Amino acid sequence: MRLGNHHSNSVVKALIRTIALILFTATPSVSLAQNDSGQPDSALREAAGLYADGQAALASENFEQAALNFSQSCNLGYSAACVDAGGIFLDHLPSTANDAKARGQFVRGCILRNADACRGLAPLMQQGVGGPVDKDGALDIYNMLCEANAVDGCALHAILIANKLSAARDDSSRNAIYRLARTSYFKACDLGAADACVDAGAYAAEGRGGPKDGALAVKYSQRACEGGEIKGCANMGVFAREGFGMAADNGIANSHFSKACDGGVAIACSNLGTLWMDEAATAKTKTAALVLAFIAFEKACKGNDPMGCSNLATAYYKGDGIAKSYPSAMQFAQKACELDYANGCYTQAVMYYTGEGVSQDIFKFRIWATRACDKGHAQACTNIGMLYLQGKGGFARDMQKARQLLKQGCDGGYQRACSELANLEPARE
Repeated sequence: MRLGNHHSNSVVKALIRTIALILFTATPSVSLAQNDSGQPDSALREAAGLYADGQAALASENFEQAALNFSQSCNLGYSAACVDAGGIFLDHLPSTANDAKARGQFVRGCILRNADACRGLAPLMQQGVGGPVDKDGALDIYNMLCEANAVDGCALHAILIANKLSAARDDSSRNAIYRLARTSYFKACDLGAADACVDAGAYAAEGRGGPKDGALAVKYSQRACEGGEIKGCANMGVFAREGFGMAADNGIANSHFSKACDGGVAIACSNLGTLWMDEAATAKTKTAALVLAFIAFEKACKGNDPMGCSNLATAYYKGDGIAKSYPSAMQFAQKACELDYANGCYTQAVMYYTGEGVSQDIFKFRIWATRACDKGHAQACTNIGMLYLQGKGGFARDMQKARQLLKQGCDGGYQRACSELANLEPARE
């Protein structure tokens, strides 16, 4: 069973802006400064008038005049005008020069503590639009928004932090990144961001950035699922199947996996198929369970889930839930292997070794079994090691390679490899 994560260097989507800001203000009225007499400053009165003129120009789609009015208003300290000016430059008057103007207006608005201006600025800094790339600056803005209880700030802060993992050079750096991301994902979820709840649940389940916590994993994943994020439902299926953070219940697991699979989560389809295979092992209606497993694996493979393709290949190979078909077994084993799944490579190797559905070809067996072994398939390593040990199947006898491969198989948990390795004489060549 595998967990799904919502974000993996994907394009950040816009989040709901339900903000209770402490550090920022999004309404133009409270941006007005006052002079010593307690009355609004005359410059800001002028700014308010320019802002009104800009709104009129925008309503008539005179974008250049609106941008001019809003820019002048922004420069006089009217923060909402900075947001509108930046938006017009980006959306209605696109050019390299206007990208820079937009960034400048957002900078001004953000300095004036307008949250929406900061939101507009951060992605431009992140992507290098209208000025140099400044990912750390964008990260700081999202962090400030998060500290002000802005749900989008917390979610985006977590994503940018998590994206730093690829540059982490040691476990200490990775753990520090995980801790920061975990905190922000948890807070974003608590503030109502359902997609952040997916990652919050996964972090709690896998012990990233803190201890493994089944109760928290279930809590956040359930929120994600109820909020319409079906990857949260997929993960709830895993927890129900394994009894992690909740009582084990295959019926509940089936319900969650089915919902997520129908929603297009390929991993959930694979897990659903595995659940039906377990059912087939004990059910009186074994044939029906096998058919349902096959359907689930087929959906998973169509979604490019490698385990789904591998299990689909096995179903065709054995005739489980579908008529036996060696060509189909080879087709889907090959796809699983191309998707970097070791068992798919090994299934291909076995079929070439036995000549089932294809011409027997020891050379191709060696290619695919080696690829499976390189991907960590313990049985593949063991079988190649045995051929080197025995000098069979076109393999010249080579004790050094045999020991190496049997050790890989044993380290991978395949008991036969451990037994064969123990039987070898230390210096036997």
